[in-house]
Amino acid sequence: MTETMTTADVAARWECSPRTIHRRVTAGKLAPLTKVPGLRGPYIFAAAEIERYEATETAGREEAAS
Repeated sequence: MTETMTTADVAARWECSPRTIHRRVTAGKLAPLTKVPGLRGPYIFAAAEIERYEATETAGREEAAS
C-alpha cells in the first residue's frame, strides 16, 4: 500500500498554508494522486511525490546558491 498525505499533512510538514500547496498543484509542480470530491476536498499525495518535490527544490536552491 502506498503511503499518502493530505493537503493539510503536506502544509504542516512544510510549515505553509494549504493554499500554497494548491498553488503548487495548479502550477504543475506537485502531482496529486486524486482530489477528494467537493469544493473544499483535499488533494491526496503519494509520500514519494512529496519526497521527490523536496529533493528537487533542495537541489534547485543549492545550485542557485553556488
